[in-house]
Amino acid sequence: MAGGRVQVVASQDDWNAYLKSNKRVVVDFTATWCGPCQRMAPIFERLSNEFPDITFLKVDVDQLDGVAAACKVEAMPTFIGFLDGKQVGVPVLGANEQNLKTLIYA
Repeated sequence: MAGGRVQVVASQDDWNAYLKSNKRVVVDFTATWCGPCQRMAPIFERLSNEFPDITFLKVDVDQLDGVAAACKVEAMPTFIGFLDGKQVGVPVLGANEQNLKTLIYA
């Protein structure tokens, strides 16, 4: 479950639909067992409310391992930005709020 304006990606079809939108998307690749992921969740939720023009997504890497693999996610949390279905900026690895903000502003 996600708070703020964060949408949980439930399937590969959901993922494909979100990436087809023309909106800016920021994705939190997370896992329920990941302590740093849980610490970043409320920050990600807060940022989702601060930036209403950006779509904020949460992908559980254990449930959607194919999506995580396609995005080359190797550590959690990983935050990746997309625009028009293409990755933008540099992925943010780890629980670093300042680097996440830098990705959002990019």
